[in-house]
Amino acid sequence: MSATDPASQQSAVSPPSRTERINLRATAGDAALIRQAASAKRMTVTEFMLGASIEEARRVLNEDHRLEVLGEVYDRLAAEIKEPAEVVDAMVEMIKRPRRLQQPVIEG
Repeated sequence: MSATDPASQQSAVSPPSRTERINLRATAGDAALIRQAASAKRMTVTEFMLGASIEEARRVLNEDHRLEVLGEVYDRLAAEIKEPAEVVDAMVEMIKRPRRLQQPVIEG
C-alpha cells in the first residue's frame, strides 16, 4: 500500500482512549444476560454496558434539568413576565448594603 492510499492512513480525528476503569459486581444470571445481549448487538460487553450507561445517564440528567409545567401554568407565567416589574424597596435596600466579602483591589 502506498502512503497516499486512504486505507493506510489513520483518521485525523480519533476517538479518545478509554483510560478510566469502572468496576461492578453482578449475579451470574445478570452477567450472562448482559453477555448475551452484547453478543446479540455484536458488541463487546464494555461497549454494550458503556453505551447503555451513558444513554441512561444523559436521560437522567436531562430529566433532572428540565422543568415541565401545565399549559395553564405556563400561560400564567408568560403573562406575568410580560407585565412591568414592581420595585421592591426591601430588595433595593439589600442591594445597597455593603457586602461582607469584597473583591480585592488589584493595583498594577
